[in-house]
Parts: sequence; structure tokens; C-alpha cells
Amino acid sequence: MLVSIVLFCFIANSMVNNGIMAEIDHKIADLIKKASFNNRIALFITFWGNRLTIIIIEIVMLAFCKVYKYHREAIIIFFAVQTEFILNFFLKNFFQRSRPGSDFFPSSIYGYSFPSGHAMDAACFYGILIYFSFIFIKDKRIKVFNTVFFSLLILLIGLSRAVLGLHYFSDILGGFCFGIFWASLWILLYKNFSGGKIG
Repeated sequence: MLVSIVLFCFIANSMVNNGIMAEIDHKIADLIKKASFNNRIALFITFWGNRLTIIIIEIVMLAFCKVYKYHREAIIIFFAVQTEFILNFFLKNFFQRSRPGSDFFPSSIYGYSFPSGHAMDAACFYGILIYFSFIFIKDKRIKVFNTVFFSLLILLIGLSRAVLGLHYFSDILGGFCFGIFWASLWILLYKNFSGGKIG
């Protein structure tokens, strides 16, 4: 948890002061342009990090929690995700970093860039789902599958944002770091206040 927030602060400082991250951003952007990724595939992947998509999945998860009386888990999922949405809005407006823009999307209509909302949302929400799958699912194979699947989804969502030209690498990495930090904070609260109980 501490590592992720320290790394976020380092990335933010480097970004503001045009440090090493600026150079890395440009090099990765050039590599992505040369690679010629398929934008349709990137759009499909980025869909799973869209805020509306996450809200819909969240509602399904909350309904599941209500039916099976996982009240504490529902509270964690709801407040972790909703507060993360709010924090991302304030962070974007605090740093006010312009998007790189691309031929595929005009940068002017998509707001600020740092940290990436898709990356931050995915790391927080899907990260919490990974944690709860370890608690409630007994089959080790399913646990491993969920961890690999959601981890890859998080990474691919971040990559899709760079492929579409909507974010710099540092935006995505910063979003991952803060999303992991925020998910870890709520998981810590869950552990401390659940008293070892579930439901």
C-alpha cells in the first residue's frame, strides 16, 4: 500500500517537473505508434474500464451481496468505488494535465489526463474483486484464474488507453498506483472492522 502511494507521488512529481517520466512517456508513445495496434480491439478492452461499465458490474455485485447477506462486503465495494471516482475527479483537476491527443480521438473533449480514470477505476474495482475471490472461493484453481484474469484485464485496460492515444504512460501508471493504494486502504479497513467475520 505504501509503495503504491510513494510511487504515485514520484510519478506526479516527475510529471509536474518534466523529469524522467516525460522522457519515458515520449519513448513509449513512439513505440506504440510504430506497433500499429488495432483500435477496435483497444476500444473493446477499454470498454471494461469505462465508468458506466464498472457501475453496472458494481450494481450486480451489490445485488449479489444483498441476496447472500454479505453486508460488510457490499459496503466496502460501494464506498471504495464511489470515493475513488470522486478522488479521480479532484486529482485530474488538481494536476490539470492535457491529454496527448490522437488521430483517433480529439483530446479536447475528454478532459484532463493525469491520473488515468480507466486505469485507476480498474485497479481499484477489479483489485477488490480479486481480494474477495480469495476470501470466498474455496477452489484454488478458480482463485488463480480470477487473479490472472482480472490482473490481465487491469493491465490491458491501461494499455488500451495508451493505444488509443488518450493517455501518457505516466497517466496510466499513476492511475494504477493510486487505484491499488485506494483498494488496499479499503481492504485494510475491511480486515480491521470485520473482526475476522464475513457477511
